[in-house]
Amino acid sequence: MLRDLAETVETLHQEETNLAEDAEAQSVVLDTAVRRLKEILEPTVRDTRSRLSSLIEARGKFQKATALAEELDEFKKMREVAEKDLKTRSSRSKDTIVVESSEVDQFCQTVEQFLRDWKYPDLTRVTFSEEKQDLVISGKNRGSYGKGLRAISYAGFTVGLLKYCQLGRLSHPGLVILDSPLVTFRKPDVPEGEAITDDVKEAFYVALAQTPATEQVLILENEDPPMAIRDKINYIHFSKSAIGRYGFFPT
Repeated sequence: MLRDLAETVETLHQEETNLAEDAEAQSVVLDTAVRRLKEILEPTVRDTRSRLSSLIEARGKFQKATALAEELDEFKKMREVAEKDLKTRSSRSKDTIVVESSEVDQFCQTVEQFLRDWKYPDLTRVTFSEEKQDLVISGKNRGSYGKGLRAISYAGFTVGLLKYCQLGRLSHPGLVILDSPLVTFRKPDVPEGEAITDDVKEAFYVALAQTPATEQVLILENEDPPMAIRDKINYIHFSKSAIGRYGFFPT
């Protein structure tokens, strides 16, 4: 009995030894196979990953290009609409609106009254020229006068339009701004026919000082208004110094 067991144990030890040797041999084979697979597959994996990254980057660029193309199409459509609108406006602008003298007779009378109040020299009548589409003052086209009187007549046109719209209940903001209507040239460099006399300057301010509260006239002028009316208007002197108000934009 013991002899059989001993033989069995011996047989098992031998099988264990054989199995260990076989396992070691298989391990060597496995290690060799793994190393070979790495040598073959790792470059392929790296190459595949690189190509995948390139494809992802290309997809991003394609998506961006697609979005830009769609945006470009929208801009093209907007440009086509704008060009069509410009052509329409251009064709409309060619249709010149001609004002007839009979349509602005009341307006001319309003301007005439302002010029008369301002003591415009040698004033007779203010009418309208359909040919020039401008005022005619005392029988002469407004543009034929010297620069000084043109400035005064332009101020009369602007303030007259305000008054005309107010009286006729027409649309107007109720505000006009006159930039240096009285100073066109510095003395004594005033060419003949360009000068504005002192009585015109005084009458100009005196008349505008009576502007009603529903209207507003802002005058930016290089010369100060007469002392007699400064307390009747909102007079602001730009000192260009630390005293008083420096300029139009306060410091």
